[in-house]
Amino acid sequence: MYCASTLRDRHYLSSSTPSLMKQNNLLHGLMGIKSVARGLGLVVIILPIMFIGFIFLDLMWLSILGMLHHLDMSGVDLSKATDWLQVINTLPSLVQLHLSSCGLSNIHPYVPSLNLTSLSLLDLSFNNFHSFVPEWLFSITSLVSLDLTWCYFHGRVPSGIHSFRNLTSLEWLHVAKNDFMNSTLVLKELSGSNLVSLDISSCGVSSLHLDSLRNLTSLISLELSGNQLTKSLPKSLGGICNLREIDLSRH
Repeated sequence: MYCASTLRDRHYLSSSTPSLMKQNNLLHGLMGIKSVARGLGLVVIILPIMFIGFIFLDLMWLSILGMLHHLDMSGVDLSKATDWLQVINTLPSLVQLHLSSCGLSNIHPYVPSLNLTSLSLLDLSFNNFHSFVPEWLFSITSLVSLDLTWCYFHGRVPSGIHSFRNLTSLEWLHVAKNDFMNSTLVLKELSGSNLVSLDISSCGVSSLHLDSLRNLTSLISLELSGNQLTKSLPKSLGGICNLREIDLSRH
């Protein structure tokens, strides 16, 4: 059964025990989550593994959870839920959003106003967007962790407010398999930032591009595998004084 317990001053819905799913179908289980959510003022939702393979046609049921802090739907099929960003934008208290491997393809490039002012972690990894990087992404200035691994973003990233330079709190950036990173301009935008972990593997980055990456004095982990680096590494890497891990394989 679903059980609700108090974690300090917030409520947490545990769906780790799937007996409800054994007695009812998945739709009834979802309705149960909605019902409990209304009663608790729920701030954390982690969907059970039984929802993997279940296709959500929309996410409007989430819009009632205005105080939601943490949402993890990783692995759930949202390929038909074209309203995903519209609904997420109604959750201004959201701090963590995990949507890895959800079959998303529409990134909604133009959003007039974004309300995700509390979001510190955004995981959109392993969704095949195959599009330009949306400008709204760079307006989430509260981001500390951003994972766009294998999202296939390409094209130029604008400078100014619609760039990485605007994400001043960012410490963890994983963008493997995104061609937009093989740009001198983009890497310059990251220079001098507070990044602790950076993964730009398989992005088509050359040694010339990499030479633009400078003054990352807080960086501890750097993933560069599968790029187009020459045997002679850029001198700029020598300025990353706190680096502990670097992967240069598959060149």
